[in-house]
Amino acid sequence: MAAYMVTYDLSQPKRDYPRLYQRIKAISGTWAHITESSWVVVSTSKSAVGIRDDLVQAIDSDDSLFVAEMTGAAAWTGLPDERTEWLKANL
Repeated sequence: MAAYMVTYDLSQPKRDYPRLYQRIKAISGTWAHITESSWVVVSTSKSAVGIRDDLVQAIDSDDSLFVAEMTGAAAWTGLPDERTEWLKANL
């Protein structure tokens, strides 16, 4: 099991967030929407490249996407308790 950070910047005017969100959630049943443009997903079957290849189908050619495997070392502040607990359990 590995956790992956997914961040993106969808360009105007065709910001199709619902389509991207649906694909992110479909990676696995274990995910958290951390900040406005950042998610953490847990995957047992896909690498960062595989997740990127899957998500690129939900964005436009002028959008940006970044996927990185997380090491478990992380620090944060200002997140709701629910997200904090999710991160502690899944990183």
